[in-house]
Amino acid sequence: MISKLPLPATLLSKCALSLLTLLISSQLFIPAVHAQAPPLGRPILFVHGWCGDGTEWEPLRNHVIGSLTRDFPTLYPTPQSNYYAYYNASADFVWFEDNTGQSIGYPPSTNRIFSIKFYDPVGEDPNPEDVARVSILNKAYELSRVIKEIARITTIKDVILVTHSMGGLVARSYVENLGSQRACYNYGSNPIWDPSSPNYVNGLCRPGQSPANYTLDIADIITLDTPHGGTEPRISRWAFIARSTAVPARVKCNLPARF
Repeated sequence: MISKLPLPATLLSKCALSLLTLLISSQLFIPAVHAQAPPLGRPILFVHGWCGDGTEWEPLRNHVIGSLTRDFPTLYPTPQSNYYAYYNASADFVWFEDNTGQSIGYPPSTNRIFSIKFYDPVGEDPNPEDVARVSILNKAYELSRVIKEIARITTIKDVILVTHSMGGLVARSYVENLGSQRACYNYGSNPIWDPSSPNYVNGLCRPGQSPANYTLDIADIITLDTPHGGTEPRISRWAFIARSTAVPARVKCNLPARF
């Protein structure tokens, strides 16, 4: 299944975290338009996995912020803070929260660190158990809208994505022109008895069509623990057992992993 398990313990080591920072650093520089202007740092957007909510990035994200502001102070001047980004497809609206969960108007234009929190537009909440019901193709469009808003705020045309698990599949769906503005799934009335399911022939799902098409606004994608080769359909088997044994009516996500 698309897991939200924490990354292997070795990734918690300083060496592995530094390696990730080096991978990011390879895409940091944007040539100056004018000779007198310094180069700028690209925004970095962290994309969580299935049943995550973005908070699990905190230890790794803090390490990256510390490394960038120390080693690239011109590109990433202090202070650099994480801002959580949401997109509600029902209202066609992007908004931000600071690290304490306080809603803000817009982050400073000099800020470069962001984390998306995927959102359920039907239930209108970011609860991971509800968000898990939304198609990856629609999450791809959600990601594209957040990227475009970050680009508008920072005046940088492309971003670096650091993704975990399902987040990597969402990023791939966007760059491979599989994102869809309208629903590619049936939103079931009950996650167990009438669960959500993919629906690509409902007349609404239109992968790759404007405004969901890829617009060259990603500089690089780093994927961690992403099942690029596919996975076994364990969720489907679990849902079948649940329907047969009267398990309570909501798929339960574990507590967010931290890495």
